[in-house]
Amino acid sequence: MTRQGCHLCDDALELLDGIALDIIDIDEDPKLLAEYDKRVPVLLDPATGSVLMEGEFSADQVGQMRRALGLQTSVFGRWKRSPPTDS
Repeated sequence: MTRQGCHLCDDALELLDGIALDIIDIDEDPKLLAEYDKRVPVLLDPATGSVLMEGEFSADQVGQMRRALGLQTSVFGRWKRSPPTDS
């Protein structure tokens, strides 16, 4: 979730470069605006809808989120789920 003119949103998008994202402007939907107005940027898990991160993101937080979700960087710069390992 993002909005125009939000410097924290711009910073978060830069940190999340290479991750396939659906960018949603909360100002275009009254329900989203009511829920996320003071919380942007907000990164939601597309599978569950739960909040992964909100507010000011750091590179460390993005890295932790990437590892927690089992994402790895592909040769094309997009993040994808790591294949399961046989234990």
